[in-house]
Amino acid sequence: MKIIVQKFGGTSLADQNMRIMAARKVIEALYRGFSPVMVVSAMGRSPQPYATDTLLALLQNIAPEVEVEPREKDLIIACGEIISAAVMAQLLKTMGIKAIALTGAQAGIITTADYGNARILRINTEYILYVLKQGYVPVVAGFQGATQAVPPQVHGDITTLGRGGSDTTATALGAALGAERVEIYTDVDGVMTADPSIVNEAKVLPRLSYEEVSEMTHQGARVVHPRAIEIAMEHKLDLWVKNTKSDLPGSRITSYEELSFEEKERITAITNLGSIGYLHIGVQEEDKPYVEVELYKMLGKLKVNAYLASMSSDRITFAVTRQNLWRVRRLLDSVVVPVWKGGKPRLYLFDTASDRVSFLIQKEELSKLGDSAEVEVLPVEIMENTSLVSVIFSHPSLLQKVIVRMLAVLNREEIPFIQIADSRLSASVLLSDSDTARAVRALHKEFALNRS
Repeated sequence: MKIIVQKFGGTSLADQNMRIMAARKVIEALYRGFSPVMVVSAMGRSPQPYATDTLLALLQNIAPEVEVEPREKDLIIACGEIISAAVMAQLLKTMGIKAIALTGAQAGIITTADYGNARILRINTEYILYVLKQGYVPVVAGFQGATQAVPPQVHGDITTLGRGGSDTTATALGAALGAERVEIYTDVDGVMTADPSIVNEAKVLPRLSYEEVSEMTHQGARVVHPRAIEIAMEHKLDLWVKNTKSDLPGSRITSYEELSFEEKERITAITNLGSIGYLHIGVQEEDKPYVEVELYKMLGKLKVNAYLASMSSDRITFAVTRQNLWRVRRLLDSVVVPVWKGGKPRLYLFDTASDRVSFLIQKEELSKLGDSAEVEVLPVEIMENTSLVSVIFSHPSLLQKVIVRMLAVLNREEIPFIQIADSRLSASVLLSDSDTARAVRALHKEFALNRS
């Protein structure tokens, strides 16, 4: 049995015409001798009725001031994918194909209990293999699974895998089932050299390494979820990114060893991660290491990734995505970090200027300590309208050349930047949102990616 896993995102299922196109991709796989497993996301995007954010709003709008419990949040947003699974199974049946809709739990996906960001622990493939052997196409609700039941529970709790989790579902199923390939269907022709909405000349990359795509996703490209890439890399599973609307071959994501000599020594793409919040905190040099450690511990507990951490001796600077900025602001607002090295302790009181009442109350309470402690206010300066623009390349040896050319381009185009950073396969600059598109286009032209 040659198994293929085909995942369809929300835009590929947004209306009946798109759903028919998706169903035809499954039928084509059957004609090619495959046993397809279909994985589906919720249909469409907000404000469409079954989109994830639309379903979540049903709970949030009841009383906006009352936070929704993560367990109930997962319960309702998992419904979007379940609806898609039932609809696509029925559509396949009307086209003469035996199909059965399965929730993540029914497909055997067991996860951790981290609601909203669960990780797959294992997949029991017994039932899904039985279904395939009976000639059915399993249509699996992506983005979800269930915890192991703990007595007195009879069944585990429904969990979701985080944004982009349907990619993870598809890849994990592919690995567990020993699939020959996993196809990710979307609204573009494959992995591209830049965001086509910014660069008209952006080209499809026919083949990429797992490492290149992983770097692209971490630097803002909405290609494949990072966890899906990790699973594919671990199991040496080929991923294909394709367009639901076309028969073009798309992009193959595979191991570095499978690349050609030219592909192993290339500039791959220009990415941009918009809506970045850039935070700057001045602190006494002698205390910076202690405050910094405590700060990153707190960010770790929030599961917030920090970009562009500074190496300055008397300031802490880092960037977070705007979707995480409110959580970081709420975390830091009026928090106190103690530094004690013997003698009088120093208490650092963070001030984000977002809740003056809480800050003033906290400051007043700390003042009651009198001479027993030294209280120092740490203003948190936040710059919100910034973006991270990155040049992605296939081999670490290219880093220095890329940085030199990147800085030369920005200087020539008179594009100011706030900070520069690098990693193993990328060089990045933080700059104003208003300069992002111009920088992406200039860098794409500089590295001749329109000829890829």
